Amino acid sequence: MNGVAKDLVSSTNNGDNSWTVVYDVLVQNVGDVTLSDVQVTDDLSATYASAISYTVQDTSSITFTVNPSYNGSTDTNLLDGSDSLAVGAEGTIVITLTVSP
Repeated sequence: MNGVAKDLVSSTNNGDNSWTVVYDVLVQNVGDVTLSDVQVTDDLSATYASAISYTVQDTSSITFTVNPSYNGSTDTNLLDGSDSLAVGAEGTIVITLTVSP
């Protein structure tokens, strides 16, 4: 079983009617078996439905292989789905985006 929590790390006003927003997505294996082909989704089009626009600037992780095509709307898979997660293990995915509210 996966445990997933998303945390707002920072929100910085860029001074041009846009904001740089950074999220951490914590993924934990709280089950009793190793997880394979781990995948996490994040639909930013639902989160920012009323925004003028948003652009994913970067996704990164020390633990997981991120999906380089993730854009939060047409591709909501944060990971490429090739990783395993041992029992009790955890990892973080960092999402950086620019939002024009």
